[in-house]
Amino acid sequence: FAVEYACLGAVSGLGGVLLAAVLTWVVHRLVLDVEQWTLDVLPLAAGAVGATAVALAVGGLATLRLLGRAPLAVLRQD
Repeated sequence: FAVEYACLGAVSGLGGVLLAAVLTWVVHRLVLDVEQWTLDVLPLAAGAVGATAVALAVGGLATLRLLGRAPLAVLRQD
């Protein structure tokens, strides 16, 4: 479960980081007419790591109830 939630968080974090970087470049170049734009990697990496951590925490809390029960009881319930 942890690997699945970590992968989901990493993919969503990287997608969000990519979209944020592109939107920042568009606003700087087209709206504000700023010629010099640099990409700061540290906040982007922190965002991706934060999204992964949040996905792991929420996924872990969501499956905590199921992990404490016997598999047969969970499968028979559905």
